[in-house]
Amino acid sequence: MTQIEYTGPGVNEQVSFSDCTFCDVNDVGPHTLIRYQQDEGWTIWALYVDKAATVGAHPLTTDYSGDYVTLAANNQELPGPAQGFYFADSADGTVTYTTVDHGPGGLIEGSVDVTLQLGDVSAHLQASFSAEVP
Repeated sequence: MTQIEYTGPGVNEQVSFSDCTFCDVNDVGPHTLIRYQQDEGWTIWALYVDKAATVGAHPLTTDYSGDYVTLAANNQELPGPAQGFYFADSADGTVTYTTVDHGPGGLIEGSVDVTLQLGDVSAHLQASFSAEVP
C-alpha cells in the first residue's frame, strides 16, 4: 500500500495505491533498487537499499550514500506544481526493514515514511514494500 499527501501553495491532494502497473528489483552497484510504478504508471517511487542495510529503522540519506528514496509524480490530475521529480537530496524520513537479504531469491521487506520537496510542494510518502531479489 502506498499513500502520498501533496501539500503546498494551491496543492492539497491525497492519493492511495494498492497495486503496481510495473514493479521491479535491480542490482545497481552499492544498492538494491526497489521500484514501484503505480497509478497506471504515472507515479513512480524508488527505494535504493544500501547493500550494508540491516533489519531495523534507519534514517534516509540525502547524499545518495546510504538508503534513499526518489519520487516521480506525473499524473495530470495533480496540480501542476506537484508534478515532477522529487530528488533524494530533499528527503527527510525513515526506512524500516523487517527482512533484508540481498542474495539471489532473497527478500527485502519493510516500510518507508518520508517527506520529499519539489519547490514549494511537499510529498509525504508512506508505503510498505516486499521485494524478491532476482
